[in-house]
Amino acid sequence: MIVFPLTISIIRTMLRGEKKLDLSSRNCECARCQALIKKRQAVLAKSWMRPGFYTKIGLTVVLWALYIMTVIHVTSIELLKSFDPFQILGIEAGADIQTIKKAYRKLSLLKHPDRNPDDPLAATEFIQITKAYTALTDETAKANYEKYGNPDGPGSFQVAIALPRFLLNKDYQVPVLAAFFLVLLVVVPAWFYFNLNS
Repeated sequence: MIVFPLTISIIRTMLRGEKKLDLSSRNCECARCQALIKKRQAVLAKSWMRPGFYTKIGLTVVLWALYIMTVIHVTSIELLKSFDPFQILGIEAGADIQTIKKAYRKLSLLKHPDRNPDDPLAATEFIQITKAYTALTDETAKANYEKYGNPDGPGSFQVAIALPRFLLNKDYQVPVLAAFFLVLLVVVPAWFYFNLNS
């Protein structure tokens, strides 16, 4: 949100640094005024040579580094795995009940936490194996798995924005989100762009 307008501001400052200060309206020909005019023209011609400009460049480099690190981190996050009982039990989809029971017995003996006291993930894997077996053998769990993709039934995960209740009404959701994104993606960057350039 900040790094793009800040980068544009730096580029504009460097490109317009060659402008000359137009002080032709001053008619004073004294040495003092002429020296002041030359000094101001030199400062404007090299406006990107000021210490404040180097601070702005340093801030921009740091922000770009943070942006790149964030992009790398976000792209390396694994997607949520869907619950697939056949994959968990290591059998083909549509296997018969005997194959399911055989795979469950084999994996439950292999992954039981009592047999693997040194493995911290053994309990989690055993629970997954049991859930997979239940999803394929129990009628209620099987119905939940087919309907919701999970043998436990519908998940209770909901995402909401911390706003007053009337704004969370279904009738207002699209205008509220549109206004939020307008402010976040247009107004705030524009404010930074115009304030950094003045």
